[in-house]
Amino acid sequence: MNKFSVFLLLSVATCLVLKAGPEPKPAAGLWVDASAAREGDGSAAKPFKSIQQASQVAVAGDTIHVRPGIYRERVIPERGGEPGRPIVYQSEVLHGAVVTGSDVWSPTWRKEGGGVFSAGADDKLFTDTNHVDGGNPYRIAYNWDQKRKRPPHPFTSVGWTLGQVFADGKSLKETSSRKELVTTNLAWWFDPAANRIAVNLGGGNPDKVPMEITTRRGVFRPLKKGLGYIEVRGFVFEHCANQFPGKFWEKPEYAQSGMVGTRGGHHWVIASNIIRQAKSIGLTFGTSGGTGNFDNELPAQADPSGKLVGFHRIVGNVFEANGAIGAMGNNHQGVEFSGNLFISNNALLNTSYETGGLKTHAAYDLLVNGNWFVDNDCEGAWLDNTWKNCRIVRNIFLGNRGKNLFFEMDDNRPETESVAADNIFLPGRPQLAPASTQPPKPWEAGSVGIYGHDASGVRIEHNLFLGDGFGIYFRKMADRKGGAAYVTASHNLFIGDKLTAVCLPVENPPNVRSNFFDANIYPATRRPFAATGWSQPNSKVDQAGVERMLKLVGESPEPPVVFGNPERQPAGYSLTLDQWRKGMGFDRHSEVVGIAWSFDRKNWRMTLTLPDQPKIGFSGGRAVTETDFFGQRFSGSDEAGPFSGLGGGAQIINLPAPALDWKATSPSAMKRDSANAGH
Repeated sequence: MNKFSVFLLLSVATCLVLKAGPEPKPAAGLWVDASAAREGDGSAAKPFKSIQQASQVAVAGDTIHVRPGIYRERVIPERGGEPGRPIVYQSEVLHGAVVTGSDVWSPTWRKEGGGVFSAGADDKLFTDTNHVDGGNPYRIAYNWDQKRKRPPHPFTSVGWTLGQVFADGKSLKETSSRKELVTTNLAWWFDPAANRIAVNLGGGNPDKVPMEITTRRGVFRPLKKGLGYIEVRGFVFEHCANQFPGKFWEKPEYAQSGMVGTRGGHHWVIASNIIRQAKSIGLTFGTSGGTGNFDNELPAQADPSGKLVGFHRIVGNVFEANGAIGAMGNNHQGVEFSGNLFISNNALLNTSYETGGLKTHAAYDLLVNGNWFVDNDCEGAWLDNTWKNCRIVRNIFLGNRGKNLFFEMDDNRPETESVAADNIFLPGRPQLAPASTQPPKPWEAGSVGIYGHDASGVRIEHNLFLGDGFGIYFRKMADRKGGAAYVTASHNLFIGDKLTAVCLPVENPPNVRSNFFDANIYPATRRPFAATGWSQPNSKVDQAGVERMLKLVGESPEPPVVFGNPERQPAGYSLTLDQWRKGMGFDRHSEVVGIAWSFDRKNWRMTLTLPDQPKIGFSGGRAVTETDFFGQRFSGSDEAGPFSGLGGGAQIINLPAPALDWKATSPSAMKRDSANAGH
């Protein structure tokens, strides 16, 4: 097969009129070196010491060359570039320039007993002070969902802050009390009464270990909203004290605010960076999320019009181990994510809403193409509350918790539908649940390939769903826009001995209507389908619809082993393909095929063993998608799944593995001492 290819989307948009900043230099190259003298003039011979110094004088057409080193600062771009003349921030050595929101911390330690040491957290340490809730992150409470009682897993409540503490480059676990700290090794706690940070290094003395604390709320983010034509290439961005964006539309201090952020900007290129270990969000690429002068930084500014926000290319980055979300965007147009790796995000194990490797609101013409979503302790990609004309294509999902691809809350029709095509959904893990709640609901307990609630207008083609749990699962949940309508699925390949391939509510206009499934290959399990009555607002069972479906089936179906609310059973039924056809009217041209599988994660090698003569002779029409996962054209309408040319017997498919050498720049591999650029 051909090598995996990435297709680029070029967008054209109206340009913003940018206000002038401080008196700039004429366009030229600028150089930065963390080991330089402070009196440098930005030339190659006498570079600036901080990236911010270069940012203050850079103009359209400039490239800021940043030499290897650790830059302890927040970069605040003063101005944007122009079409064809961007301002480029370039790490001269790939991942050699590390920009961090933490500072070396060498306080006078006091021994507290029980293996605990503490030191004062003087407000003078915190220089990023323009936020509405102050500059000292250790005095700001972490925003978990107390109303719904959804603290991070597995706690019943937490008393966290926005701070972070690192020992020898490794993140320490935050605790909520002195009592918890004493019993937790490699941990820390902030004592608000004494204004002191206490650490437990498992008997170790912090005087003997390089220590860092986060002192800044962001790392690379403008103050001015709406800057355009900025490129950021090849850096490592790490550590910052930003807030969890729960109910980000209600309070400015909860606004979407990434460690790296475009602040409502347009036409940025963010390429080949590592964005890791933010307290909450790694990258924000849209608006803040409120109305009017809604801003978590002062002076408060209104967000630009959504029609002018976005058109970014976000390519080849690693989003790793961010506390809640790898990348998050609100109200944006024409954004492209291609060839990125989202791995181990939601590192704090939040169970509140607004987590994900990639999380969006009001996404228009979004392209998510050729990315890896791996081992995130949350959804892989979550498109929430308005997503129109989006394309989720040629991505690999592996080891994520709960829903790999989540469509929520939109009332699309075919003319604005979004497409999920040529994706590979490999086995995931159960969704997290806070200890204070009941066990997860059945639709949360296992992994789901593509899930939607209050979501209409999705075309699902040529995907592979492999493993246990659910393949495709749509439902109506609440009395709000959207339903489970205009969901079409064709030419998909479902494999798994315990996989419920499809779960849909029965027809119930206007919320559930015009769904259509056909020309799919389903697993040779006894009952691979589930038809339910969960189609009414606020999860009321459409019992009449269930009864209509039972009459059409004409024989006794089986209730699912675990499904719906036990107090309202029967809410749905497991069906054979024949019953599914009779009851739902779908999949007249689909087939059931027994396919064995294995996956070698180390080598990213998948083996599918098909019967000698697999039944893939569909006559159910042609899908819109014309090329497969590897960019090869499908030979006709008789191929299902994301791979063209599958035949009988064992088929070995070498999947592309993330190719970036991102592990070489792990925190423990970096020298973290006196390389301390000015703030």
